[in-house]
Amino acid sequence: MFKSISMLVVVSAVVFCLASSGQARLPGTLNFENITDTNVVQTVPEAGSGQEKEVEFGDFDNDGDLDVVIGNAFSDFGTRKNKLYRNDDGVMLEISATGAIPGFTSDDVTRNAFFRDYNQDGWLDIIIINDNNTGGDAGRTKVYINKQVAGVFSFFKEEGNDRLGPGTGGAACSGVSFDIDGVNGPDLYVGNYPGPSQDTMYFNDGNGFFTEVTSTHVPADGDYTVDVAAADMNGDGQMDLLISNWSPNYVYYNDNEGAGSGLGDFRYSSSGDIDNLGTAGQTENAMEPADFDGDGLVDIYWSNRTSITDKILQNMGNDANNMATYSEVFLPDHVSDFKSVKATVVDLNHDGKIDVFVMGDNTRPSVLRNISWDGNIEFVDWTPAPAFPNGSSLRGWHAAAFRIDDDEWEDIFLGGWNDDHMFRNVDSSEFDETDLAVVDGKIQLPAVYNLDPVAVSGTAAVGEPDTYELSGLGSGFISAVLNGADNLQLEVYHTDGSLILKVDHGTFGIEEASQFDSDGVGTIRVVVLESAGGTCEGDANGDGVVDPLDSGFVLARFGCPVGTGDESCDAADQNGDGAVDPLDVGFVLARFGPCEGGLGSYILEILARD
Repeated sequence: MFKSISMLVVVSAVVFCLASSGQARLPGTLNFENITDTNVVQTVPEAGSGQEKEVEFGDFDNDGDLDVVIGNAFSDFGTRKNKLYRNDDGVMLEISATGAIPGFTSDDVTRNAFFRDYNQDGWLDIIIINDNNTGGDAGRTKVYINKQVAGVFSFFKEEGNDRLGPGTGGAACSGVSFDIDGVNGPDLYVGNYPGPSQDTMYFNDGNGFFTEVTSTHVPADGDYTVDVAAADMNGDGQMDLLISNWSPNYVYYNDNEGAGSGLGDFRYSSSGDIDNLGTAGQTENAMEPADFDGDGLVDIYWSNRTSITDKILQNMGNDANNMATYSEVFLPDHVSDFKSVKATVVDLNHDGKIDVFVMGDNTRPSVLRNISWDGNIEFVDWTPAPAFPNGSSLRGWHAAAFRIDDDEWEDIFLGGWNDDHMFRNVDSSEFDETDLAVVDGKIQLPAVYNLDPVAVSGTAAVGEPDTYELSGLGSGFISAVLNGADNLQLEVYHTDGSLILKVDHGTFGIEEASQFDSDGVGTIRVVVLESAGGTCEGDANGDGVVDPLDSGFVLARFGCPVGTGDESCDAADQNGDGAVDPLDVGFVLARFGPCEGGLGSYILEILARD
């Protein structure tokens, strides 16, 4: 039932601020806008479509802004140009063809580019891993060392031949760079494909010079490796390798239980060092590690460009050989229906859950919002149509998520197949329920189909649901998310009044969410099953009982301005008429006694699109 009372409700865990101009973003909400036209300045033209780009961020000039480097391998080994963007207060200016990094736009078929401080001088250097289809010195990994004058960045100088040698063992197709052996800073692991196919690894001496350790530390293999990632998969405190192949995938465990020759040894075979994660059917794929269910175990997002749909491998703990075991979790229909390339994992809305940004092979990207609960991994598609329209205009290979500007939210920089794109993490269209029209007892939800997501903050008494009416929906899907510290229930009804679905995870402070077809949807109901705070009508001071103390609370605030940000004034306006006066005292007196039911506070978010 719609209420005539407006008040700020403070519950035990969260304060939900009413949305209005100048106020803070509603907690947990999520939206994006495309700011490419104003915030990305490309100075080196793209040479056709089909750019296979790997994107990474880092502050190479130590000015406090995160910059971007892109390794660019044209899919058919045609013309391609690597890219370096300098971040100027949130505007990405490409400086690839300037004196800042001489030779960077030569025709290298670059598979990865890393920002790392390889020589440990406090300034980020760059390594690019090149395919042997590269013109000139084919297959050579290049090392660009950061040079400064009087403590100010000046330029990058390429020193790969001196620091790493003339090659990386063959046709490099992927790699990772981190401190593999636990000493001397970031090392390098390179995944290769046939010609020859042996993966290679190089240890850093701490000064940015590398020694190859393949024969003593890397398993002998003949696989077509297309992607490499790193994470502690078995919880032993050591970083393992996730090897994605054009054949079965593997996890190489790092010195599992001390069976190898020390940290950084993936070579040994005496205790089942290789964990087989697939068959030969996945061809071009990638594995991205993250703890999606918050249980402290690292799960895997598995992108598959051909043959097999995307899925989650949920880490179920270790077996007798100290290797992780997995259970498959499938994804929303939209994502499982298309070919994906790479995924980026990050908590985009700061709700403590890792979300996923998935690049489509020939369609729009997808933002997968994590709605996992109580060990159940679950996602909904949360991709706003204005920022990410249908079609292949935003087709890309890889994206990086980081804070591009000065706010606290992670944005997205996409390495596109045609041009690069930037998406700012912004507020949803935010409303308070009391600001919305009510028709026949139903709160009129603002237009949402193929528009930005809508977030509504509201309160509802236990047993007196708020009903929201949707209109103007087309064919597609709706994602609905209901947040709050109370025990809430989300219900979706057809236009004929029949129940479509009910979501209730059965306890306080748990997100209720779902994705469903938009055809025939009429209303969404928010039900407060139990109130965590015990606040109810008349309980002005929020102590769980309506008594003379509440009358005194109101009397002490007679004439207090309502709606100006003073929470105590808003709470004293018990009848919601915009003034604190004798009518509020009467409102309280009529409700003397223990709280029955109480008010629950919530945020309802809706995204709908085709």
